[in-house]
Amino acid sequence: MIEEVLRDINNFFVSFRDEGHNIESKKVTVDNPDKFLVGQYILIKGSRLSDGVYEISNIAQGQLLLTEEVEGDLEDETDDFYVYGLKIPKNVIHIHDDIMTFYNDSVKGIDSESLGDYSVKYTSDGKGDTTWKTAFASRLNPYRQMYLDLDSNLDL
Repeated sequence: MIEEVLRDINNFFVSFRDEGHNIESKKVTVDNPDKFLVGQYILIKGSRLSDGVYEISNIAQGQLLLTEEVEGDLEDETDDFYVYGLKIPKNVIHIHDDIMTFYNDSVKGIDSESLGDYSVKYTSDGKGDTTWKTAFASRLNPYRQMYLDLDSNLDL
């Protein structure tokens, strides 16, 4: 879902780009593994089968080990591709977590929730048909970009 949120705001918060050469058993071989951090999100683009947003769970021997809960379909491949290091603000991650709660609750038919002094209402009409995009638009608006922050020659 994080990739869908970033795509919706047209902002992947790209910090840098590196070359990737191999994907095997959820491990990605890159030119400069020291540029990446455990817990950082990356975007793989230009691969044959594995484009998507992933989180790094470990870095060892020049390879990035990605978390089990990957958003894309990470497949073994040996072609060259781009690996973008993302610098997603913590607030966007928190909004994403709230979106996931909203999505899971909306599947259960919950329109609002309260916890102590905190309460949130997901729908304005009470009919339960508000999507996460409309429910979280005002919180995501400060992070929206007019133009995509990736190389223009890469097709998203």
